[in-house]
Amino acid sequence: MGNSKAKNRSKSKTNDINNIQENQPFNVKRHISIQLDPKTGQYIGMPQEWTQYNLKINYDRKKTIVTKNFPKSVRASKLPKEIIDLITGVSLTLETNYSPQHSSQYTVEKITQEWDEIVRENEQSKAIQQPSFQDYQDLVEYIIQKDQPNKERISEYEFNKLAENIQLEENDPSNHYDFLSQIGKGATCKVYRCKNKQTGQECAMRVIRILNPDQIEKTKMEILLMNQSKNNNIVQYFKSYIYMDVIFMAIEYMNAGSLTELIYSNFNFLSEQIASYICEQILFGLFFIHRTNQIHRDLKSDNILLNQNGNVKIADFGFATQLTRERLSKKSQVGTPAWMAPELILRKDYSQKVDIWSLGIICIEILEGEPPYIRDKPAKAMYYITKKKPHKLDTAKFSQEACDFVSTCLNIDPEERPTAQQLISHPFIQKYCKSRDQSKILLADLLLQKKNINKNLMDFDQEANPIDSN
Repeated sequence: MGNSKAKNRSKSKTNDINNIQENQPFNVKRHISIQLDPKTGQYIGMPQEWTQYNLKINYDRKKTIVTKNFPKSVRASKLPKEIIDLITGVSLTLETNYSPQHSSQYTVEKITQEWDEIVRENEQSKAIQQPSFQDYQDLVEYIIQKDQPNKERISEYEFNKLAENIQLEENDPSNHYDFLSQIGKGATCKVYRCKNKQTGQECAMRVIRILNPDQIEKTKMEILLMNQSKNNNIVQYFKSYIYMDVIFMAIEYMNAGSLTELIYSNFNFLSEQIASYICEQILFGLFFIHRTNQIHRDLKSDNILLNQNGNVKIADFGFATQLTRERLSKKSQVGTPAWMAPELILRKDYSQKVDIWSLGIICIEILEGEPPYIRDKPAKAMYYITKKKPHKLDTAKFSQEACDFVSTCLNIDPEERPTAQQLISHPFIQKYCKSRDQSKILLADLLLQKKNINKNLMDFDQEANPIDSN
């Protein structure tokens, strides 16, 4: 009896070896068997959980099978229907009620073919560690009082090697995160609020469909740039997944939304004190971005995120780039027209000073309610930016410090534009620095008011449009 079993095992093993040698499948486990019914022309045996994918298949709905005990490799994903539709090719749009149609959806990308940061080599990526500070005063003293040279520039080869080894885990993110709600969309992605199933920590999940082979390489470059500039005024990166031709990037969740939402949902213009505080926080982030020889290139209110505590952080490094030993400046024309510096639009050599111009536009946006030329078509706005004198604040409405800050940021000559380090010492920033805690509380109060207004509007809509469950 025992010998018989041993012989059978030996015979089975021999057959497996023969199958391998003949390139035939072996040790097959049949979990799914979908067959065509010749009488009806419909497929039978379709797993019930697969029916949510909107597959273009004519199948018999009465002859599906239950798949609860299948291995993970063939189980249905727990991703939201919107993402499943995205994966299967159904286009989606997200309606937003806080921003006019003419705002930042017009994004200039790849007008020229100078995306030079294509990743080719392989090496471990390591974030550059920034010093930690006990309070803002320590941070300001560190930036202003010390001569802070930029980090030594790396070569193109070294940068590409660092980016190549950024890991994108091949896994369904719904195995690790609960997808709670869709919270926004950008020029190239959609964003969901998620909760880590193991830790309970909330995050924002950027969902980016892979449309071309360069998409993965660009995403790795974006992750590397975020990690290199890591500090308290830049949104933190957690982890990325790649699943069914979609990239899922988990980043820090900022629960008060973008600066754009605050500006367009506010019934009154924001005060100079709030504007000064927000600009200061952006400058703190820019200081570390520029110090690592990076340019953000898409600084705008949509990419300034806030939380309910009044914290301000720079997000979205999708258009950011690294200056290297071989490339001391850039010429690529990318960004969002209303916030773009003249030299960037004209494809001249440019540096980190284009981010300073964008900061000046953001300050105008905060104080006046919208940036210049936002209501014009993108091409027309770009023409005006390069041909007209830079926008100025009305001296009758705003303080001398605010007017000078904007004019300084919008100096048409990039060589005359100050650095982020220099702007932190500007009178407009220093005027309110001693009341920074109060400014942060004022911003948090405004965000709470916006949250309550939005909640009341949602409650009103539900009362006006009751849902009949019968």
